Order: sequence, then C-alpha cells, then structure tokens
Amino acid sequence: MTNSKTSSRSSDGDNQTSQVNPSPTLFAGEQATPAPEPQTAPTVMPASAPQPGDPSAGVSLKEKASLSEKDYLLKLETAQALCNAGYFVRVNVALSEPPLSANGGQKLTDITDVDVLAMTFATDFHPDMVCVSCKAGSSKSLSPIKETLMMAGVMRYLRAERGYAIFADRKIDAHMYGLAQQLDIALFSLEEWRLWKSRQVGDRPVPAHFTADLYVTLRELLSRRNDLNALFSYTRGEYWYYRDFRNVQNLVGVTRHYAKALSGTPLGRFAFLDTLCLFSLSILQLCEFITFTGASRLGETLPPYLFGGPSVYKSRRDLLRRVEEMLRAREVLEKDQQLPPLDPAYLTDLAEVVARYVQKPVDAVRVPHHINYLTGLAACEATGINVGKRNSGESSTTEKFAFDLASLLAKAARVDKDILSLF
Repeated sequence: MTNSKTSSRSSDGDNQTSQVNPSPTLFAGEQATPAPEPQTAPTVMPASAPQPGDPSAGVSLKEKASLSEKDYLLKLETAQALCNAGYFVRVNVALSEPPLSANGGQKLTDITDVDVLAMTFATDFHPDMVCVSCKAGSSKSLSPIKETLMMAGVMRYLRAERGYAIFADRKIDAHMYGLAQQLDIALFSLEEWRLWKSRQVGDRPVPAHFTADLYVTLRELLSRRNDLNALFSYTRGEYWYYRDFRNVQNLVGVTRHYAKALSGTPLGRFAFLDTLCLFSLSILQLCEFITFTGASRLGETLPPYLFGGPSVYKSRRDLLRRVEEMLRAREVLEKDQQLPPLDPAYLTDLAEVVARYVQKPVDAVRVPHHINYLTGLAACEATGINVGKRNSGESSTTEKFAFDLASLLAKAARVDKDILSLF
C-alpha cells in the first residue's frame, strides 16, 4: 500500500494521458522500468543467497531488475496463494479520484493502492473481501502502525472485512499485534507469512498472469500499446472509485470506446478479458441487489438500478418526455416520432443473464474466477509463454455463464466476435 501527494493537472486534448505516461504498467502503482540487456549486471546485488521460502528465490536477474524487487514478489506469491484457496484476486488496485473533465484534466494522482485485493461471494452474491499490504523494505520510514491505520481506512472504504499486512524485513512491536487485531488486520513477519501461505491450501488453479516470467514479458508488450493506456487506467483506478450501479453502463461505454484497439490481437483479447473480470463483479453486485429486492420483480427493478434508483429513473424519463413535447411543438419532431429510449439497447440481454445467474448462484459466483483464469490464458497467448493447464476447473454451467456475459459485453460494446476465441 503506497502513499503519494495529490496534485491537479489540466489537459488540452484527449491524448494528454498518453503523453504524460508513455509507458503504462500492467498494474497501477508500479514504475515501468525497462528490462536491461542480458549482459548488463544489476545495480544492486543481494547481500546473501536467498533462503528457502524467501520470495526472491528462483527469480532471474532480469526479473529482479525489471520489477520492484521483493515487494513485487510478495504480492505475486500472496496472490497465488489466495487464488489457490479459491479467491478472485486483483493486484495493485489504485484508489484515486476520476477526472473532473471529459478530456482527463484536473485528475488527482493515486492516493494509495491495495497491493492484493481478494474476494469470494456467498450464494446471495454478497462479497467477502480481503485487503493485503506487502512490504519487503527495512527503511525507518516504514512504520507498521501507520500502515495498519491506513489499511484500516482503505478496508472501510472498500467494505473489506479483514486485512493482512506483511512486513518481511521490519520488526513489528509486540503491542502492535493486539491493536491491529482490533481493526481486523493480521500482521505478518516474513516467517509468519510463510506459515500463512502454507495454510492456503486448495485445488484451484492460479491464473498465468500471476507468474513472474509471464508478467515481465507481458508488461514489456503492454508498454508499447499506448492505445490501451487509458483503458487500464480506468480498470485499475476509476472502477474502484465508484463500486456501484454506474459501473455496469460505464464498463460498456469504456469497452465500446476502445473496441477497435481490443479487436484482432492477443493483447487486445487480454485487455478485453481483464475488463470483463470487472464487468462480472458489477453483474454479481447487481445480482445481489436483485436477490434482496426479489427476483420476481426483476423487470421493474433492473432499469431503475442502472440509473441510480427509482426517483432518478423517473426524473430522467419525465425529462425525456418533456424534451420530446418541446421538439414536437417546434416541429423538429413529427407527431409519431420519438427520441431514442432511455433504457440501454442491451437491457433485455442483461435481464436474461441476471435471471439465469440468480437461479443458479453457486455457479454464477464463480464466473469472475473463470474469466480471470481465461485472462491468464490470453496473457500466455500474447507472450508465447505457456503456464499451467487450459482447464480452469470450473463447472460447465459457470463456463456457459461466463461465455454469455462475454457475448453480452462484446455485443453491447460492438467488439468483434473473434474476441471470444478463448471461450
């Protein structure tokens, strides 16, 4: 979890983001450092050989020079353990305010980020969320108490029920454990983290993009795709700022905006599936709302949900009706002409998907995990590095639900159907 000062900046055009950050990273919060040539020695060598169980063991010099050293390795191995235990996992989730203008001007920089965010879902679609902070440094400025209090605030913001803070090379005072426990946070030394990791036993496969070799190559490839920079900026930060009804329509709009960049390339398929992961989370959030308001009332509760509730939906419908009346009075519209409807064109397809999810929640809540695994396969395809098997281990119903959701997003966002080749 990192801190940075907030600052404002203005933009004169839509391409300002690409000019400010010409080398986007795969995950927000990491610096894009190009890999050295094979014959170049790293600037800093470790003082001693890595010990068994140390997260730096077995990592090449290229990976160490390209990434943020042990912090990065702690994050990846923590993510792998949580995936193996059955969690849906994201790494380096940025918490930042979205742009105040359409062209990206006056955007605050990232305030902090969650190193590892993991979640599972109950059969009523309620999420169980876990935040993890990974710190491998030994600097005096690294304060366990400050990190704990900051993490407690982030957990409250994200509505996470518990958290873990890992300090691999920093002493944790004895009194800190009790304070953190009262905040639903567990503090881990490196040894305690190893023990915790060994207890995360499960038979779920780990998505390939959480492996170090593939991550390095994938990040290098993405650094050349400035046309996808703003999309990843949205999925790493702005999506998590809202976390409500707006994300359903926002994700469709963002995907439609980048439809051309997403189509026709393996990296485009990776970016689409990465976005689809978040779309699936938003659909499960919608399913939770439908479950609590009554599945039999889906037809009347779904349209208002997409606009923020019945009162907002009614006011927008009334506004649309008044605009039509005004245009007819001025003879801009013919008597039988109408403006485009308020409801999105994909509303019927969305209702069908949600109805099927609500009927079979045990399979539906595993959809994000299956899509996350397919995202790893897309990363393998884009990099040419094969990691693991092609079967996610999910049920055929979950796989069908994931395909239905991908088809819905591709159709609504007008993305070429070849994007669905991994389903």
